[in-house]
Amino acid sequence: MAQVRIKGRQRFMRQLRRLGPEIIDECKPVLEKNARELEAAIRPDVPQAEGDLEETLDAYEVSESNGQAWRVVEGAARGSGGKGFYGTWQEFGWSGNPGSPHFFFHVRRLRARFRARLAKAVRTAVKRNFRNGR
Repeated sequence: MAQVRIKGRQRFMRQLRRLGPEIIDECKPVLEKNARELEAAIRPDVPQAEGDLEETLDAYEVSESNGQAWRVVEGAARGSGGKGFYGTWQEFGWSGNPGSPHFFFHVRRLRARFRARLAKAVRTAVKRNFRNGR
């Protein structure tokens, strides 16, 4: 697939790499807390990325003993206007068969809201037994 040229992409990616570890450090405790409460396992993961994902900084998969799993993927993407933005993806599905991505876009100003939405999304996924992105 051909790469779409993003104006100022190199500068954008440099900024993203600086921000990435800081944001991931904030997200990981939320994942670990939810994993403990749900008696699930958490491990680093390589996302199955297609389409808009330009570069992935980090990903985690949380999986339950019954095989249900979700991924949290953080990386750079391009919007419909061709501009770059930073996003956090949440994918629900079964291990080895992730569902359609559920997007929780993340802005630095909204970290508290993001953490609350992430925790709620994880609980909802388990409570309603979401599969394959439904």
